[in-house]
Amino acid sequence: MEEAVRFNKDALIDELKQIHKDMVSVYTELFTYKYENNEDFRDFIEKEYRENGIGNDGKDKWNENFCHRTSYTLINKVLFIRICEDKGFMFNPEEDFIMGEPKDPNIGKKLSARGRDKWISLISNYTFGELLKFAFADMKESFKNIALFKEDKYEKLNPTKQELELKFMLDSKEYKKTPIYSYEENVAKIIEKLDTSKFDFNVPAEGNILGDVYEKFMDRETRKAIGQFYTPDFVIEYILNNTVAEADVVENPFVSVLDPACGSGHFLIMAYDILRKKFEENIDRLREKYADVDYVYKNENMKGKEYWVKDRIHYHILKHCIFGADIDSFAVQLTTINLLLKDLDNFTDELNIMECDSLIKWEEDYDWQDLKQQLKNISMFYTINYKDINGIHRHDTLSRDKAEELVRLCEFWAKKYDYVVGNPPYGSTLNNEIKEKLKQNYPIIEGKNDIYALFLYRSINKVKDGMFVGMITPNTFLGLFYYEKLREFILNNVQLISIVDLPNKLNVFDGVNIDTVITIIKNCNISSYEYKAISKFDNLNEFINKQYKYEIINSDNIKKDNRILISQFVTPRCHCLTFDDVCTIHQGGAFVGKYGQLSDTDLNSAPYLSGTDIDRYFLKWKGKYIPLDKNKVYSLGNEEHYKKDKIVMQRSRGRHLLRRIVAAKDTFKFYCALGRTNYILSKGKNLNEILGVLNSKYINYYYTEKFGFSSTDIIADSLKQLPYPFKKDDTVLPILVEELIDLYEKLKNIDLVEMLKNCNNILESFIKIEDKKCNIKKRIEELENFIDIYIYNAFCLSVQDVLIVERHQLLTKKINFEKSIRCRSLSSINNENDYKNMNNKIYTEALEQLSANLKVEKFLEEHINNNKSLEQIAQELNYEYTTVALLRDKYVKEYGKSEPWRFYNLSELYNAINEYIKNGATEILKINQRYMNLNDIRSTLEKLYSNFEELMNIMRKDKPTKKSKDIVKEALNQFADTWNSYIKNINAGKEPKKLVKYYDSTYYGLSEWDDEIHKEYFIDAIKKYTEINPNEKKARDILKLFEGLNIKDKEDYIEIFNSQIKKAFRK
Repeated sequence: MEEAVRFNKDALIDELKQIHKDMVSVYTELFTYKYENNEDFRDFIEKEYRENGIGNDGKDKWNENFCHRTSYTLINKVLFIRICEDKGFMFNPEEDFIMGEPKDPNIGKKLSARGRDKWISLISNYTFGELLKFAFADMKESFKNIALFKEDKYEKLNPTKQELELKFMLDSKEYKKTPIYSYEENVAKIIEKLDTSKFDFNVPAEGNILGDVYEKFMDRETRKAIGQFYTPDFVIEYILNNTVAEADVVENPFVSVLDPACGSGHFLIMAYDILRKKFEENIDRLREKYADVDYVYKNENMKGKEYWVKDRIHYHILKHCIFGADIDSFAVQLTTINLLLKDLDNFTDELNIMECDSLIKWEEDYDWQDLKQQLKNISMFYTINYKDINGIHRHDTLSRDKAEELVRLCEFWAKKYDYVVGNPPYGSTLNNEIKEKLKQNYPIIEGKNDIYALFLYRSINKVKDGMFVGMITPNTFLGLFYYEKLREFILNNVQLISIVDLPNKLNVFDGVNIDTVITIIKNCNISSYEYKAISKFDNLNEFINKQYKYEIINSDNIKKDNRILISQFVTPRCHCLTFDDVCTIHQGGAFVGKYGQLSDTDLNSAPYLSGTDIDRYFLKWKGKYIPLDKNKVYSLGNEEHYKKDKIVMQRSRGRHLLRRIVAAKDTFKFYCALGRTNYILSKGKNLNEILGVLNSKYINYYYTEKFGFSSTDIIADSLKQLPYPFKKDDTVLPILVEELIDLYEKLKNIDLVEMLKNCNNILESFIKIEDKKCNIKKRIEELENFIDIYIYNAFCLSVQDVLIVERHQLLTKKINFEKSIRCRSLSSINNENDYKNMNNKIYTEALEQLSANLKVEKFLEEHINNNKSLEQIAQELNYEYTTVALLRDKYVKEYGKSEPWRFYNLSELYNAINEYIKNGATEILKINQRYMNLNDIRSTLEKLYSNFEELMNIMRKDKPTKKSKDIVKEALNQFADTWNSYIKNINAGKEPKKLVKYYDSTYYGLSEWDDEIHKEYFIDAIKKYTEINPNEKKARDILKLFEGLNIKDKEDYIEIFNSQIKKAFRK
């Protein structure tokens, strides 16, 4: 007898991963082969493309995913058969035993070495693929409840009986060229690697060998790669700890948990673990309490004292407690095998994992009770009456197997469950046709509902009274108007227990850009209640480690607005107007579309403003114009509005941005871009007053919290509802805003490149400009802080209110030293003088603190060596810009009297010098109208710029011997495309860089030139590499580039160049 041996489990896992990889390659070949040669398969694939919305661009990825899933399906099936063989589940009690003893010790073996030998001796001339099909068919008959062996679409890719018979129809060489041969070879490898008959499974240390192999073979990253996305453990733990973990299994031993979109079963696996522990800890109490109650265990009747033992807990949980459904057969496979592997020593095939569309109302739309009655009689066919998605009554004829399966499915959905949990699918909006068909079953459908909303509604309706739903979904249902009916249903029919805000910035799901929330709901209808809102944490670790605080929100505060809050909401504490009372708000309407294009000139055009041209309090217009000819545009919008002074806003602002509202004043009559801008016209109020309120922190907070978290668009209808504090015209705010606008304009107009012209003491001039910019920034910070305080007071907000609003604007949620003092002194600030006096004291104290923490050496390291701006340092250390700027002033006075420039970051100066060099080179090339080499450009720049040597000395930085030629080259290369990049940008319709760097990398031209000018370089370069410095490769490379030019007589030139090259390099 062959001795059993122990084996390297990790090696087996690695081998299986390699087999999977090989199998995917085989299936990829098979896919192509069957698509080209098998009409049924081709029709099936085309149908899949249509139903899944797969276009030409997505087919390769879909095909690859299909091959991966087919490979895993095959390996899963073989693995499960091997598990059953190993555990002795393959015997048929009625046929394989005599007097309680097996007829043949190998009779239950199908894919082990001994089993294969037996099969092959009984059934000669069958391929491995055919034997596999026999084994799978036998398993399907033996274990009807296990989804793993039901027919699924992945079986379509396996060779058919006719394709497998090619082995006997083709000669050996021809057969080995087919993918069928590769399939057979790999199937043999899989069966061999999973043949555990030669291993000793009775060694306790090995434990559940095949279970461990499966878990590691199907690791998380691998499943993610084939579309099985995981909900992070910490999310599942929070949901289950607030639902299933509350279950009392002694009082309710038949506690039920449903995941209606179970995927690979991660929620259900963790729910199983929670319930298993509860049952094991309470097994004695259960046996005592239910000792005389009747139970059924695997069709065997018994009393509770016999039923409630540890060996039957696995059966009980799978049979009575865990329920899952998914429309994806592959996902159902994964859930099934994951649950079965939880306890192989107490195997059961009685589990409740359904492959179905969970949104179909099976329990209501199908007359399954009549069908159940029909099944009491033996018949070849049975009739089911049902209502299709269009509401039309129909009937179908079913086989007995199909009828039993349908009744089981309908009974599954007729149940109510103690807990419904999960992460339902999202990202798919319903088209109008589907919406109309689903409305009779889902009255909450409206607008652009995402499919997850239907799952949430379905889940609430499937949970028992007084029990719980726990789900993670996108947050859009909390406030977006498309979900008003769903919110109304939730707020009027059930009780919110807790909501956890998990915005996209926390990266909950790797690579998935979406804001999510965890919602725990109790199915009970009470008029007033409170719920927990958890949203104040900076990173996931704080949530995972439960280092967070929660707020209590009263339902009365949300029902009146029909929205669900994730934090306490600060409302004005005095009577206010709304923005709709003082202004009209419109979406921009100017759009060129396919009818024309924007231009750089104002000829028959109007200045055009896009969203990216707008910043807070100032415009950064890119000089674009839109045609006024209506035949050249899709739309212009309301031109009369554009001719008025107005406020313009960015319309599209990402939900993750702290500043959602960004607005400026427009007095230049800009035409506003459709979809990118909003604009505001006053009803009589001063525009500066409106702008100051609109750009304030409080209004940004109010909009974001009430309207902004569920859409990237800044919606005009939402803006109209914002509170407005001034009933009468305010006299202070317009003056403050006007100064702010002027300061931003001055800051924008500071031009270092302009400063460099004829400047003979560059560093000194740079420091003066930097000090000027710094003073402007300090005054801007001072004004913006005061405007915010002014608005807080206008809305009568309390100190606590203001602290909430201020934290809302911060990434870290930690208010800096200066603001914390300022906020707590609101009542003492009656005017700007009070504010200035307070600021002087605040900055004196803050400077003392900062100088103690940021010594001069550390300041220089951060600002100079680490290239951090004063703004960056201020943000990292949680101080205001003004405090850090004052610290630099302090250190300059104390340590930098002879060399003050050492305390200034020169990055902006370096950039300006590079641009200045580029501008000079551009001017030289325009005058020359011909390409130039680097040395000539450098020499001409030296003559052109009187401060050339000072520029070079600054740019040498810490390399005093660096050549000026190299400095000029580095500067030019920042603004130059290689020839290939230039051509690529032109062909893609993109704007190229200002300069073109030719083949040799030391010759430059202008991208604005036409090819007739560029050709001069190529003519000279061909001559250089055929006559002056012969190099055949370079000559041919240049000829190839030349062939792409658009010039006259190009073919003649090509002929001449070819002749030159042949002559120069004649062998």
